[in-house]
Amino acid sequence: MQILDVRNQLAKHPSKQYSKRPLEAIKYLVIHHSATSAGDAFSFARYHVNNRDWPGIGYHYVILENGIIQWTNELTTVSNHVRGYNSQSIGICLVGDFTNGNLKIPQKEALKELCQNLLTRLNLNADIIKGHNELSSGSTVCPALDMDVLREYITNNEIEVFINGNKLNISAFLKDGVTYVPIRPLGETLGYQVTWDGQNNRVYLERDDTLELIKQERDHYISLINKIKNILSGV
Repeated sequence: MQILDVRNQLAKHPSKQYSKRPLEAIKYLVIHHSATSAGDAFSFARYHVNNRDWPGIGYHYVILENGIIQWTNELTTVSNHVRGYNSQSIGICLVGDFTNGNLKIPQKEALKELCQNLLTRLNLNADIIKGHNELSSGSTVCPALDMDVLREYITNNEIEVFINGNKLNISAFLKDGVTYVPIRPLGETLGYQVTWDGQNNRVYLERDDTLELIKQERDHYISLINKIKNILSGV
């Protein structure tokens, strides 16, 4: 996965600014298509600022046809991309018009890895991946993709997690021989109160008098392969 940080290179409104939110406020990853035959974060930012009078580009990520991901907004930025859900969602735009064309394979692969990274970082399950149309009461066809098929593709290397023979309702992924598990649903299933400290990239798990601390690692992955025993020690 190749991510280019273009956040400080994009057109911005001379006087308007987007508001901010804590990471724990994010509940959805929202998929869009650009509905254009070409374009990139730079052209979309100019359009959003100059034509829509927005503070900046509406998306947090733009994925080009060749699979390169342009990082366009901080995750804490409340940008304009899906009415009624901006404060609790991340906007991911795929370049292309999928009412007439197909999602390119490099884009699809990049979207999968990006979503898995974000799900792990934000401690969310895969069912929170939504198409723009799924949150807009039918006012748009965007992203013009079968979201059930897309969600299945994104999670097709998902693994099942069992504790004491009971399957947990969480999304875990296997990457390069390491199991990545979203800590919030895992911790809450185990009876912990989970607290996220975004400033220091730390997760605190508290239950009665037991406190566990997990630091975020490896470019926003939380790797539990060597820490799972510590989490389970109070069970």
